[in-house]
Amino acid sequence: MMHPFTNKKHFEYFDDDSKSNIAAKPKFDTEKTHSLLTLHGPNGASYNFTSCWCSVNRQAMHSDASYESKDATLPSTIHPLLLKKHVEFLVGYTPANNPYEYAVTEHLRMNGMFWSLTALDLMGALDQMDREAIVTFVRDCQHRNPPAPFAELEASEALRSRTVDASHATAAAAASLPSQALPNAPDTNTGVGSDATPSTDARTNAAQEAARQKYVKQLVAASASQRGGFGASIGHDAHVLSTLSAVQILCLFDRLDAIDEEATVAFVASLQQPDGSFVGDVWGEVDTRFSLCAMACLSLLGRLDAIDVQAAVRFIQSTANFDGGFGRVPGSESHASQVYVCLGALTIAGAVDACVDRDQLGWWLAERQLPKSGGLNGRPEKLPDVCYSWWVLSSMCMLDRLQWIDAERLAKFILACQDDVAGGIADRPDDMSDPYHTVFGLAGLSLLARLGAPDAKVQSDQEGVVGVSAGLAIKPVNSVYCLPQDVIDRVMQRNKDRRK
Repeated sequence: MMHPFTNKKHFEYFDDDSKSNIAAKPKFDTEKTHSLLTLHGPNGASYNFTSCWCSVNRQAMHSDASYESKDATLPSTIHPLLLKKHVEFLVGYTPANNPYEYAVTEHLRMNGMFWSLTALDLMGALDQMDREAIVTFVRDCQHRNPPAPFAELEASEALRSRTVDASHATAAAAASLPSQALPNAPDTNTGVGSDATPSTDARTNAAQEAARQKYVKQLVAASASQRGGFGASIGHDAHVLSTLSAVQILCLFDRLDAIDEEATVAFVASLQQPDGSFVGDVWGEVDTRFSLCAMACLSLLGRLDAIDVQAAVRFIQSTANFDGGFGRVPGSESHASQVYVCLGALTIAGAVDACVDRDQLGWWLAERQLPKSGGLNGRPEKLPDVCYSWWVLSSMCMLDRLQWIDAERLAKFILACQDDVAGGIADRPDDMSDPYHTVFGLAGLSLLARLGAPDAKVQSDQEGVVGVSAGLAIKPVNSVYCLPQDVIDRVMQRNKDRRK
């Protein structure tokens, strides 16, 4: 059973050394205190500690040889930020150079383009890509035309052949049913009408036709509901994940005019459910990721008024857990990436303070930093991963608690995950790099740069800095939208001008 007070569960050893199964209580240097937290437990008990204790206590907890957490090992040599190699890696990530990967990741095409293009823009190299070819591809992924009439689809031999296989399983099961459960059909063997017991062949044919017609109707309904949305690639079903990525890509290039914005707004708004949640597509999966995707998409288009924002906020509140974190749906465990999407949606709605205990959630996020590598994980007892440099840090920025992270050690972990030969950033040291971890590693360094010395001057072509200052070579990133801040400023000004 979950303890209703995370404070007592996690901090009971703080008041009683005899209960500690990890280490003795750490000593504080109160002169270094810069922020005080008060967490309240049962029966009016309270536990006060400073934010500097977060990092001190992590070291004390893991100083006991009997306790060893899952962690990564950093290499002896950590390279400075390899901007030029990362640019070359992303620009060269083409079908010609990676034909197998390109083929098997088609379902991630739009997301992958967003990751790569955002990373390039953060490094000041977006001009190395073919802008018009990318905009054309994104536009072609939008579902634009209204669905064909049912009669036209019904008569389509091509569709008929496509649906035959889909109906076989249903037909096989239906063939074993009593004749009363099937549509009336003549027995093709005897010529006797519906009063006679149909043969197996007749029952199978009738079931196949019924299944085919049902499938066609589902296709028509799905086609109608997808209008305005974007697929992951040309010909793919529309989904809110790829729709947000498409809008973000067009924001990078300042080309939102290339799509049917109103149709996109209608598609996203149609995904909201009566309880305020959002499904990802016509097939109905609910996830707080989709709440952020929908709200971020509409915010970038200047059309949050198209949904019930308060209902969306209430659903997100319902996914909050006793430890301060958020899950995918009500009752699911807290996870750093879900914390990000929920905080992002609440930030867009202007509802963070009404829904979140900044200190409690900030503490849970600070505990994601591991003692040996300095990297961040998504849940307790998991390995560190570069992508959490974004999910965790962006959340702490939205909470105004970024200073609770050991920034220098995290920056070194990110830099240690670079591929110094091929370029790009991996999840952990010595793993294979990819665009996903590259963009979130760069975005994490950009966020860490907020803690760097304000007078530090590092130009984008300099690669000799290891640590927080390396992030100053990257454009500032917006902690909600994962786009360069100058792009967000331009888009929000556009929306403001359109409302005049």
